[in-house]
Amino acid sequence: MIVTLGSRIREYRIKRGFTQLQMANKLDMSEANFSSYERDKSEPPSEKLKQISLILNVSTDYLLGRTENPFPSGTEKEFYDSIDLDDEFLLEKFQLEYNGKPLTQDQAKRAISLLRSILQHDQQ
Repeated sequence: MIVTLGSRIREYRIKRGFTQLQMANKLDMSEANFSSYERDKSEPPSEKLKQISLILNVSTDYLLGRTENPFPSGTEKEFYDSIDLDDEFLLEKFQLEYNGKPLTQDQAKRAISLLRSILQHDQQ
């Protein structure tokens, strides 16, 4: 089987537990448009490809078939450490929920802050 950009996007979307509709919403596009990427009917522009790679936590080089390693530096930890996601990006692109209910902006900011402090503590 030939591995394509669309098949890699689909593979990691499923691994991460997202539906096509959820991905489309995160990317601020229609489900049909996102589906066309997975079916290799069209290719995402570079900015969308970057967003897809961030959401799926894989490198753009992996999605484009330039490497077989999904993480550019060789390890997941180094890859995640290299991503600089600011709070506004996280709030905008990820719809944070608890028990199926959306978090308020203030709750989401506190949750992100708590996650950052946990991750910093784990790195020490």
